[in-house]
Amino acid sequence: MFSISCKRASELVHKKHNEGLTTTEKWRSKVHSSMCSACKTFEKQTDQIEMIIKSRMQKQASTTVEDFKTDTLSKIIK
Repeated sequence: MFSISCKRASELVHKKHNEGLTTTEKWRSKVHSSMCSACKTFEKQTDQIEMIIKSRMQKQASTTVEDFKTDTLSKIIK
């Protein structure tokens, strides 16, 4: 089957950042996002969030994960 659901597309977006995608998964995700503006927007937003988190973690390498979470959440909630 060539088409995937929005639910599967969102799962692939998260998998891309956590584990990486197979060639087939990359292709299916790309095809779905080309036809679904909501999933395309979700993927862009998730990519941006991941980039910001990685950047912040590199800058704060000396802090613990819990301190990082607390600091990040306090900035989001403001």
